[in-house]
Amino acid sequence: MKGRYRRRKNVFTKCNTPHNEGTKTTGHGVSKVPSGNVSGTWKRLSSDMYSLVTVTCPGCSFPSTPDTEGNPGIVKLLRPKKPQPVIEVASHLHENREKRSRLDTGVQNQGNRLIDTEKIGDLMQIVSSHRCDNPDVDIHKEVKVGVTCKFKVACKTCGWGSNNQKMYKEIQSPKRGPNPAVPNLTMHASLQETSMGPAGARRLFNAMNLVPPCHSGMQRNANIAAETIITLNKEDMANKAQEVREINELRGAADPNMVNVQVDGRYNRSTITCRNKPGTSATQLALIAREDVTDKNYIIGIAVQSQICWKGKWLRRKGFDAKCPGGHIDCSATIGVETPLSEFEAAKLVGEQLYQQDLIVRYATSDGDARTVAGLDAAYKAFILMWDVKRLADPTHLGQAQFRKCMHAHFSTDMFPGMKTREGKIESQKVLSRDIKARCSLVCKELTKDCSGETKTMREKMPLVLDATLRCYSGDCSRCKRYSFVCSTGTWWNRSIFLSKYKLYSLNMNENDKHLMLEILKMKLTDEYVTAMSLGANTQRCEAFFRLLNSRLPKNVLFSRNMNARFHRAVHTGNNGVGNFLMTKIECLGATVAPEVRRSLQQIQAEQDYHQKYQKSSAFKKRTLELKAEAIQRHIQNKGARSDYKKGQLDNPPDLRTSRLSSNNDERNYHK
Repeated sequence: MKGRYRRRKNVFTKCNTPHNEGTKTTGHGVSKVPSGNVSGTWKRLSSDMYSLVTVTCPGCSFPSTPDTEGNPGIVKLLRPKKPQPVIEVASHLHENREKRSRLDTGVQNQGNRLIDTEKIGDLMQIVSSHRCDNPDVDIHKEVKVGVTCKFKVACKTCGWGSNNQKMYKEIQSPKRGPNPAVPNLTMHASLQETSMGPAGARRLFNAMNLVPPCHSGMQRNANIAAETIITLNKEDMANKAQEVREINELRGAADPNMVNVQVDGRYNRSTITCRNKPGTSATQLALIAREDVTDKNYIIGIAVQSQICWKGKWLRRKGFDAKCPGGHIDCSATIGVETPLSEFEAAKLVGEQLYQQDLIVRYATSDGDARTVAGLDAAYKAFILMWDVKRLADPTHLGQAQFRKCMHAHFSTDMFPGMKTREGKIESQKVLSRDIKARCSLVCKELTKDCSGETKTMREKMPLVLDATLRCYSGDCSRCKRYSFVCSTGTWWNRSIFLSKYKLYSLNMNENDKHLMLEILKMKLTDEYVTAMSLGANTQRCEAFFRLLNSRLPKNVLFSRNMNARFHRAVHTGNNGVGNFLMTKIECLGATVAPEVRRSLQQIQAEQDYHQKYQKSSAFKKRTLELKAEAIQRHIQNKGARSDYKKGQLDNPPDLRTSRLSSNNDERNYHK
């Protein structure tokens, strides 16, 4: 065709400006694009920088570069650079090179090593036995063994070389294979006393410039140490139970096997429910029983419930039909995932343990949240048909329940004089709730002291104490001097750190307010509470142990494999002390405690005993009350300063207080 290769006039030529430069086509026509977004040069970023600059929006397969308003910008980016591979020489190539050049190159001695001082002396003796005119001895080869190592020394002058010398002591093991090194096992005796696992320990070693052991090796050693501590703690709890029986015999008890215990449980979550999963949020439960015979309050019974099995989960991911609990080797779950945690069932296990140790529970103290005492009673009824385990209420938890009931009580609007605002009335009701809780505890303490712990006398005086306390809050202090035990002719209003600091000196109570006040006071000032007061039973030592357990098993960390061992370790520490536990644990693993280390552990144990004794002294308790009074005074002085936090204040929630069903025109008024 003629003119086939002839250039047309509308064909683009070099240096020609298109007529639509700077415009973009939209659904409504052509719009002008600012010239500032067009200019720029093409750039090729690295992979890390490219991932930071670009954003992949939901529903879009191409990356974009949005601004603060979310509008996409025009950038000129090429595909990112590929990361350069790090070329590492294999260890066997180093070994072959050593064989070829023999002793020309040695090991670069950098970083720190964990070695035994006695082994250093043995290595020096081996070096001194070497005969050379111009010796030049250096470390020729290093073999890492967990946190420690083996050394091979050689002379560069004459070519002499020693065998691999172990720079650690070994623990004799009945299993096949090499014996484990002492530091690799004893490290877990103290490591599991903290919230760190193998991963945290490896980070610690790196920070110390110490070559860390591999994660799998540390986990195997942790499992070996876990088996040892579980066996050690079970034997120790049996010895503690025998000690309790011997103490009862020395006291001349009619039945030395009869004991009183305090029982409580701890979950591995802070809240009992969860928004993201059905059922309870907790997956592990630890329950303990402490005896009330001695001042030490030894832990003599424990039970663990767990829904977590790491190995079973791993097997199911690999396609195996692994059914927990106990469906495979090394199963750490005790109940199924669909089975809820139950303190009742855990308490039954504790009751069976105590019965096997020839201990019979008469009174069991617990809080009002779970049915632990009912579980103990069910366990003993399986062996002794007519036996009945009686429950005692914990004073501290009962006081907290008393505070909550008083805070939610619907008192009259004129009960607190001088308080006209809603915030002022709420503050005054909170002050009154704290005062009632503190006063009832002090009244019970003074009543027990006045009656010398005699239950019959305390039961006779309790109704008079209740009536005098109610009259005192009503404004009638005529019976306070004789029956109140804490107030004499109106002195309690000035004596109380809560009422006096907030200047609450009277209450205008009507008959309904008096009835509510009476019901609140009856939660503690009743005959049913007398037995618990006379025996001095509470669960505060259980709460103290759970605070110790928080450092070993924090609630924000899930230990699926060694949770049981960490729990046993905490129990052994609570029964014997930190220093004594570590010495016993190291010796039980087969290692020898150095004299300097033994003195250090004894000092740690002495410091712990001193702090526990000091916290029980009257001076410490007095100072605690003084600090509380000072804190209340500072709060009153800065009463105008309030926090600006209020949950959901900016969410604009709908008003759900009214309903369309309450309309008069609707005949189906279901809410009536």
